[in-house]
Amino acid sequence: MASSTKKQKTESIDVEMKDVDDSKPQAEIEALTMEDIKEHISIIEKSVVNKEPRFMSRVLRQLAATRKKLNDSIMHQLIKTYVTDSYEFKPNLLELFSSCDMRDEKPHARSVLTEIYIHLLGLIHLIDNSRTNDSVPCAQALINKVMSVNKTCNSHAWSSMFFLLQSSL
Repeated sequence: MASSTKKQKTESIDVEMKDVDDSKPQAEIEALTMEDIKEHISIIEKSVVNKEPRFMSRVLRQLAATRKKLNDSIMHQLIKTYVTDSYEFKPNLLELFSSCDMRDEKPHARSVLTEIYIHLLGLIHLIDNSRTNDSVPCAQALINKVMSVNKTCNSHAWSSMFFLLQSSL
């Protein structure tokens, strides 16, 4: 009995991939990022009110995703919106993150932790963009602010800030 093997003929067809432009416009990305950060700030406020450090830890876990979306325009808008005028390093932060947006918004931060979080985001953005000349004084001002606040319940936040100071030096 003769066995015959059938060879299947396979043809390889090269298909050219089309460039799919799913990227969103920059304004929409910035709006989504601002919404995310507003949510983070509300969680920080909840942490302050309830005196629960786990809420602050939740925000810090999301920091890796947030840092990729930051830019000077977003930072400028955050500083103008959430950092009060009584914060002594606010003019320096605004100078570091100059923007063409000249809307004058009244700051409405309800806690010092919110200002510290915005300052931390600014420091992270400076470090990510290799602006070491600007990041060192920014980190030192952040550490001074943290040291002036006596909140032992947020040791996770403080440890990440000290780590960033170390990496900026």
